[in-house]
Amino acid sequence: MKLSFTTYQIGKNLDLDALLEMASASGCTGIEFRLESKDHGVEISCTEEERKVIRKKIEDKYLEVAGIGTGFRFQFTDPEERKTHIEGAKQACKLAYDLGCSRIRVFGNKIPEGVNAQDCSAWVAQSLAEVADYALPLGVDVLLEMHGHFNYWGYALPVIKMANRQNIGILYNCDDRDLVAGSVQETYERIAPYIRHIHLHGFHTTYPYLELFTLLLKDGYEGYASAEINGSPDAKNMMMLYGACFRALRKAAELSLRG
Repeated sequence: MKLSFTTYQIGKNLDLDALLEMASASGCTGIEFRLESKDHGVEISCTEEERKVIRKKIEDKYLEVAGIGTGFRFQFTDPEERKTHIEGAKQACKLAYDLGCSRIRVFGNKIPEGVNAQDCSAWVAQSLAEVADYALPLGVDVLLEMHGHFNYWGYALPVIKMANRQNIGILYNCDDRDLVAGSVQETYERIAPYIRHIHLHGFHTTYPYLELFTLLLKDGYEGYASAEINGSPDAKNMMMLYGACFRALRKAAELSLRG
């Protein structure tokens, strides 16, 4: 299990060079870029030459792009609006490919008022499948983040199964709503086969991160866990502290599995 961070919060207002420095200093091996940022410059609008320059700069630091975080979502009742987001997600897949990244994030998000949940799930599944078909030859996975109403496994999981594509998976977003009697195990066991990326939050919260790490390591998870934590005026040192906590938790999980 590898550590990265998302530029959405802790990396906000930092340019690419500062992000690379923060990643190296904190023990991250990758960065998850949230699109539509005015600072880091990693965008769908980048030219082919700009993409080559960005990729080389990242790889020269022995880092990689852990994920492309898009804001594209597929819950809209209007087919044309869904189509706009589908096409945007396809462009994000091409960006990921050009940067040597194998995953993008999309949303189901919020079920519109007055819409049956099953109908909305069908729209999301159809949209995911179309994007995934485009992404497959590029070697890119399309990940549905458990977010909004689709944070509930009872909505997210049927979408993944309906879409039924090998390169569709779940981005698990650590959330207290997933807990049953303080444990994440019941939710985890339902979604575990589909988890291909994770969003972590503050380790000071009540969420049972040690339990999650133990479950992930037991199952041989080797993917990324991205720190999605609040920004800080001293982001680099904050991320260095977070990285140390991550490694301590991972080590504790490893030791617990040894008995």
